Amino acid sequence: MPPTLGDTLRLHGSAAALDGLMAANWLAGMRDHVTLGHILPVPAAANLVRVQRKQVKSNPAKERQRLMRRKGISEAEALRLIPDDKAKWLDLPYLTLTSQSTGQRFLLFIAQQAATQAAVGEFNAYALSQTATLPAW
Repeated sequence: MPPTLGDTLRLHGSAAALDGLMAANWLAGMRDHVTLGHILPVPAAANLVRVQRKQVKSNPAKERQRLMRRKGISEAEALRLIPDDKAKWLDLPYLTLTSQSTGQRFLLFIAQQAATQAAVGEFNAYALSQTATLPAW
């Protein structure tokens, strides 16, 4: 069975920010499918984790096209160099998303690593960070 993201989504933030988010009705259409809890403080014994995006060049057809452009080789030669069985797959949970800029669908693989110290950092548009830690419980 492939790994999943789990069945709990925790939103982190100040009580005021979380109240504002819930007032924005961002769950419209989803309320029948979720159970909402109350805003609670992070438990003192919570572990720390780093939640990051992981990417892999997993599309041999795209890699072949790139190779043909860069090296000026034939499609047959590119297929010989990069066969379809060279596709890589991460054994990580993922979301299937649609790019707002191109409209293309893509897989967003997510890795979680244990951390020993809290770290502040920037979060991207998917709320993932290469450096910042989050509490996990």
